[in-house]
Amino acid sequence: MYGVASAPAIFQRLMEEILQGVPGVTVFINDIRVTGPNTNVHLLRLEEVLRRLQKYGLRRNKEKCDFFSDRIEYCGYMNILVSEVG
Repeated sequence: MYGVASAPAIFQRLMEEILQGVPGVTVFINDIRVTGPNTNVHLLRLEEVLRRLQKYGLRRNKEKCDFFSDRIEYCGYMNILVSEVG
């Protein structure tokens, strides 16, 4: 079917547009990583991400969410926070 192969790229672009301008946020398809230098900033950024997702009618799966982690594994790679390395 036409368009099926382009769907991931279109969704990636849409997610980047929705979350554009929120510092400390990166998106890979449907994975959203939110970081902050401290808990207060992290929570403010997380609230903004959740607000924007709600505004556009996007929902999250709570079972797949991982909050306040020191490391994240996706696509076979382990992402470790800088503060843990240093």
